[in-house]
Amino acid sequence: MYAGTPNQGMRCICEILDGYRDQLTYDIFDVRSKANLPGLQFDAYLSTGGPGNPLEGDGHWDRKYYAW
Repeated sequence: MYAGTPNQGMRCICEILDGYRDQLTYDIFDVRSKANLPGLQFDAYLSTGGPGNPLEGDGHWDRKYYAW
């Protein structure tokens, strides 16, 4: 998601993962819009890019993300 708008990168990642549905499950977390962060129980983590510089966050999601 780019500021809440679906994007091609995320679509492509989901299509690849969906090809392995019988071998894995995945969850999507909306970090920038909702400050929704995953727990530490997952085996792998993928982060996509987004609009602008992630180092210039709004002070909410970015602080939670970097502390995570």
